[in-house]
Amino acid sequence: MAKKAAAKKGKKSASKEVTSIKELIELDARLAELNAQLIEKQIGKKPSKYNLYSLVLKYGRRFTPAPKPKEVSWGKKGNCYENAAIIMDDDGKRLIYCEGWATLREEPGLLIAHAWCVDSAGKVIDNTWREPGAEYYGIPFTPKFYHRVAVERNYTSLMTGNGALLNGIPKGAIAKI
Repeated sequence: MAKKAAAKKGKKSASKEVTSIKELIELDARLAELNAQLIEKQIGKKPSKYNLYSLVLKYGRRFTPAPKPKEVSWGKKGNCYENAAIIMDDDGKRLIYCEGWATLREEPGLLIAHAWCVDSAGKVIDNTWREPGAEYYGIPFTPKFYHRVAVERNYTSLMTGNGALLNGIPKGAIAKI
């Protein structure tokens, strides 16, 4: 009864359940911001403009989970960044490489840094996870940008590693879908 009365007055209940991947990313973005502020106070290191969560919130979007098409081959388990890069370039399928966050159906409250591809309709093509994830939220990168940055850094992931994108994503790097 008290919860209903509080809700009617516009107050939020402390026991609000997180229901979407975007809400999980928002919570983790806030925690990362607080951590960066703490580090800045303790050691004087100025934080980046974005963290991996807020970067995805700013530039990313939700994508539709779908079963992997039969003509797309499976990649190596635990190697999502390379797997997605391979199918992006494979056979001219015109797939778009994405990086961001995903959740598994059996662990919907656990964000996992992940890479996958999408087709022109925004449907996920994930050749790493044998079962499609529950939700995908990430940034679609142009193949040209992906290849330039991956070669420069000698690393398949664009967002992890040395944090080169944590001060923003350059114009022309995000694919239009």
